[in-house]
Amino acid sequence: MKLPADLISLYLQAGKKRALFAASAVTLLIAAVDAFLITDVSLGVLYIIPVLAASFFLNRRQIVVVALVCTAMRELFADCPLTAFRALVAGRLFTEAVATRDFLIFGTFLVSGFFVSEVSLNRRLISQHLAEVREQIDLRRRAEEELGIVVDTSPAAIFIVDGNGRIVQANASAYQLLGLEAGRLQDRSISDFLPALATVPKATPDIRPLRSNLECRGRRADGASFLGQVWLSTYYTPQGPRMAAIVLDTSESLRDRESGGLRALMLTSRILMGAVSHSIRNLCAAARVAYANLQRDPGIAAHADFQALGTLVRGLESIASAELSRAAERHISTVDPNTLLDELRIVVEPGFEEVGIRIHWDVPEKLPIVLGQHYGLLHSLLNLAQNSQRALEQLSGERLFSITARAADHVLRLRIEDNGGGVPAPERLFQPFHPEAEGTGLGAYVARSVVRAFEGELHYEAVPGGSVFIMDLSIAAH
Repeated sequence: MKLPADLISLYLQAGKKRALFAASAVTLLIAAVDAFLITDVSLGVLYIIPVLAASFFLNRRQIVVVALVCTAMRELFADCPLTAFRALVAGRLFTEAVATRDFLIFGTFLVSGFFVSEVSLNRRLISQHLAEVREQIDLRRRAEEELGIVVDTSPAAIFIVDGNGRIVQANASAYQLLGLEAGRLQDRSISDFLPALATVPKATPDIRPLRSNLECRGRRADGASFLGQVWLSTYYTPQGPRMAAIVLDTSESLRDRESGGLRALMLTSRILMGAVSHSIRNLCAAARVAYANLQRDPGIAAHADFQALGTLVRGLESIASAELSRAAERHISTVDPNTLLDELRIVVEPGFEEVGIRIHWDVPEKLPIVLGQHYGLLHSLLNLAQNSQRALEQLSGERLFSITARAADHVLRLRIEDNGGGVPAPERLFQPFHPEAEGTGLGAYVARSVVRAFEGELHYEAVPGGSVFIMDLSIAAH
């Protein structure tokens, strides 16, 4: 009769000590009943019960001992103990027939015990393996649940696409991005919404997975366009090739970036127009002096062309004055200098390292917010950094460029220093259109004008073997 699995489990859970104690008690009980039972029928076959019960927890040597003990007890107590004792004294207990019988009984007990021991060992191994499998399944289930939660709550749109370009799975952000109701993306072609993803090579078992990112144009369900930043990877499954794509709508970032660039362009344009207007007004002032001197000659003053020339000079001067007043207009805004300097480092560091210029950044992690315009200040710092790079490229020895930032007395001071030999004519550094300039001479002029437009200052200091530009930015009031 086969015992139910739950009874065996309960017996094994009882523990070794309890099981051996029960087996010993059963053995003694069988011996007592077999010894004092007045009948010709022996109960020796029942000794197999404690052998089997104990073998669940014993090793092979211990099973041999138990089998020997049970065989001896069966032989001793099969008859009346007194009769067995007299036979043992007389030497008649171990006859050849008795020895053969006891050997067969011992063998039966031993084989049964070994069998139960192996079954118990296999059961324990299977139980341990099942416990490990259940634990792995539970861990995998929890990982899948957590991954599902991450995917479902992700602000980025996530698509799983099969080898035919059909959408297999999409999260809530994907439906929100495309303007569709939940469940309406299944089996839709990805080319209907992100045509660029339809051209991605499919994964095969022999080709390494593709991991890449791209910027592409997308279409919503209502036909509206958006700019998407896509991170994708391809992989192969038993069901065929798959592609996972994470998509972010960067249209707003594009608008912000372009708006910021436009504002910076307009600010720079006003500054440039201011510089041009300033120069024109100076020229107009000189022309007006020459016109006044020539006007003293009656012959020239009465000439119609001379009077027209005076009108042109006055008109040009008024235009220059109007442009100067327009260039002075500004809007109050603030800038995070840590973000500003991080972007500067990302832009200039690769170029500096490529030509062997060592860069030293001494910038605290938290700097106060300052007045300014982000793109305008970034343009000014880039101009100063590029000037330093051009000077350092001509240097044969050690080349060093450093930026130091310190905040004190409502001013954030940025110190831009290099050992490129310095500026030849520092008194004309911030003058536009001066003859010694390599180009128009507007770079330093525009940089200082941008800083001054927000209550800041930019000036130059000469140091032995190099140059230092100090940019003072006003800290914004909290």
